[in-house]
Amino acid sequence: MVDIKYWAALKRVPRLGTVRFRRLEAYFGDLERVWHAGLSEFKEAGLDDRTARDLISLRSQTTPDAELEKLKLAGINLVTWHDDDYPVRLKEIADPPPVLYYKGALLPSDERS
Repeated sequence: MVDIKYWAALKRVPRLGTVRFRRLEAYFGDLERVWHAGLSEFKEAGLDDRTARDLISLRSQTTPDAELEKLKLAGINLVTWHDDDYPVRLKEIADPPPVLYYKGALLPSDERS
């Protein structure tokens, strides 16, 4: 099961895009483990020093619960590439975003958007 709060928090890390998200998911298995990992584990997973340090720094500034709450208060939803609501055609591009933010609802008619 995808715990969306970790996706919301980790998307705040600069330079943590599709390739690095995939690398971290493959190495750690889930993003909760990523959130709690240390510098040496990030290096073993293939993360560069700057991004690893930014991730560790973010943990001292916020929590996954706080990040998810901010989104909820703003009426913003998010969907990950693991969710059924993630647009199928977007999954097919070479570098799909790991997370999409949206307001309102995702409808079948949005698939072509």
